[in-house]
Amino acid sequence: MPAISRSLTIIMRCGDSYRGRLLAPLGLTASQAPYVLYCCRHPGASQEQIATALNTSRSSATRQLAALEELGYITREDSEKDRRLTLVTATDKAQAAFPVIREINRTWQEAITRGMSGEEKDTLLKLLEMMKAEARRLLEEACP
Repeated sequence: MPAISRSLTIIMRCGDSYRGRLLAPLGLTASQAPYVLYCCRHPGASQEQIATALNTSRSSATRQLAALEELGYITREDSEKDRRLTLVTATDKAQAAFPVIREINRTWQEAITRGMSGEEKDTLLKLLEMMKAEARRLLEEACP
């Protein structure tokens, strides 16, 4: 089944290029957009929570969040309750970008599923969710 991984990788790379071009006027990359969306939806989340939710390493999340802070999309501050935690809050700039990012994502998803019936889209989503759950399970087993 190597074709599945290859197809998913190609779709991801094409999507990143597509979104990257449309996000450029905001000064954002396709890699940064999920962080903005998450921070807008989860104000005050810790960097660790964000890394876990986006299925990335803490060091990658820290780098992306530092870049977003420099761009004015988020603020970071140490938690008063636990100094080991850094809490992240979306700025007004991020809140303004939120609907733009969502629309870019919606347009991409609509375009790549054009020609599919509603039932086919539902089946695809169900199968991808199953694959995602299994991928996470395998990762946890291999790297506890």
